[in-house]
Amino acid sequence: MVLALRKSRIFISPRNRASVMSPVPFPASPGPVQILLVEDEVHVANALQVVLREAGYQVAWAATGQRALELLAAQPFDLVVADL
Repeated sequence: MVLALRKSRIFISPRNRASVMSPVPFPASPGPVQILLVEDEVHVANALQVVLREAGYQVAWAATGQRALELLAAQPFDLVVADL
C-alpha cells in the first residue's frame, strides 16, 4: 500500500497499482486532524512527522506498540499510521 499526501489530503493506493490514487475522506471534526504515527525507526518517524506537519496535520509519535496503546487510551486520533 502506498500512502501519499497531495495538498493536505491523504491518498491511498494498492502497492501493485501505485498510479491509481483514491482520496481517503476524513470525518468533519473541529480542529486539525490528529494522527498517531507508530514507527520504531527514528529517522523514518522524523521524516514522516515533518511531511505530515507541513501538510497541516497534528502528529503524535509512538516508537513501540505499548506506547501507541497508552496514547490511544489517553486521547482520540483521527488516523493511525503504523509500521507493521
